Amino acid sequence: MSLENCRAIIDHALEDAAYLERLLADPNGALQGVELNDAETTMLSGLSSGPYTSTRRGLMETRKLIQAAIEFGGAEC
Repeated sequence: MSLENCRAIIDHALEDAAYLERLLADPNGALQGVELNDAETTMLSGLSSGPYTSTRRGLMETRKLIQAAIEFGGAEC
């Protein structure tokens, strides 16, 4: 999965409160059917592990970091 797809998952969570709730409560279920490597799964599953990253602002900051990596030329999460 590319960084663009990681960003799309974060965007989906920011736009859809029900998906965000599922992503935080059951990341394996929310990400089921999406091809992810171990690092990507860990990063996206870890969003619920901290009080900051699970907030809208935290998700927006995570998205900014992913966007910066895309612009820098990274391909994977």
